[in-house]
Amino acid sequence: MGSTLTYDWENAGRPPKFESVEALQRAIAIYFFDCDNNMVRMGKIIAHKPRPYTISGLAYALGTSRNVLMTYEDDGDGDEASAFHKNIKPELRQEFSNTIKQAKEMIRVWTEEMLYEGGGITTGVIFNLKNNWGFKDKTEVDNKISGLSLTDLYAASQEAKKPVDSPAVPS
Repeated sequence: MGSTLTYDWENAGRPPKFESVEALQRAIAIYFFDCDNNMVRMGKIIAHKPRPYTISGLAYALGTSRNVLMTYEDDGDGDEASAFHKNIKPELRQEFSNTIKQAKEMIRVWTEEMLYEGGGITTGVIFNLKNNWGFKDKTEVDNKISGLSLTDLYAASQEAKKPVDSPAVPS
């Protein structure tokens, strides 16, 4: 039914945390469910207070670290494939990678939505987007003055530096 790992015990370090892609998908689904259905006690009252989706929170829920989670995300086709990737069939590597990428995408979407819903501290959300998702502040510089580009202005300045021949005066 599910895709299970084949693992080379002689040539590898620690075995993978999840025996199948389906086991990883179940653990991820539980993390998101727990975040959405978080309950907190405030005195005698128990209230529903969803927890934010975070990469670190996902890694913790999966019983691993952020770095290991990123190893699962990598499809292992690069030159420095980890022992984890070397011992898994290539088609399963891609399934593990896609599963983690999909979970991270859910976290990224949630984070972006916090900017519009006001559900978080805006500067913290922006920090998260810049540091975890590659977002950048974009500054545009207009290099045109009076409709001319800097190249045109430079060419005009060079033309102005040329000596001017005096016009011939009729005798």
